[in-house]
Amino acid sequence: MVLERYRTSQTHLLTNVLMGMLLCAGLMFVSCGGGDDDEPLPELPSGATASDKLRAEKDKYLKYDTLSPLPKDLRKSFKGLSYYPFSETYVVLANYEPAETPEEVKLIASGGELHNMVRVGKFTFSLGEGENVYTLYGYKDAGSKSSSILIPFKDKTTGNETYAAGRYVEVEDTGDNEIQIDFNTAYSPYCAYNSNFSCLLVPPQNVLTVAIKAGEKTFAAHQGAHK
Repeated sequence: MVLERYRTSQTHLLTNVLMGMLLCAGLMFVSCGGGDDDEPLPELPSGATASDKLRAEKDKYLKYDTLSPLPKDLRKSFKGLSYYPFSETYVVLANYEPAETPEEVKLIASGGELHNMVRVGKFTFSLGEGENVYTLYGYKDAGSKSSSILIPFKDKTTGNETYAAGRYVEVEDTGDNEIQIDFNTAYSPYCAYNSNFSCLLVPPQNVLTVAIKAGEKTFAAHQGAHK
């Protein structure tokens, strides 16, 4: 079982997507599509947003790339991931309180492994009717110098409309007291597509009592093996 570090999920996946685009453009002999019997991915509509285009490239990566986490038997029939429509409601400006002394913690992965992480700070934000206030904690890999902060979370959609083990959203540590969290970019870990991957589970402190109807939905063809 492969332990998936969060930074090999969205960030590296998007890097691989961009590299694949460059290879396809520059090397005419490289096959960047599927076989003749593959079901094609849907065409992007006119007026597609940058977010739509990025999601389409992610779909191409999952369907065609040799490094795709998608099991080979699912790739031919794969027609793309499902997402909620973009909503400004789920783009929130959170108060960020960095930890005075970042705390080293061990987060359990879906395969039972313990992964060394650092809890770097707390995000507090308002959302929904009555402007209820919610809190999430951010993490980095132990020893990481990256400015990217991982926020694993569950919400009221988890296990129904979204992956049962939760989703991830990443933000950049800008050094400011307020940081934008765009839940429209929330994504499922690799174990949502392939149970041979092991991914970090959501800590109890990051379970929200509100539905985050934004970002990636459940991958119906493979429900994952972990809750």
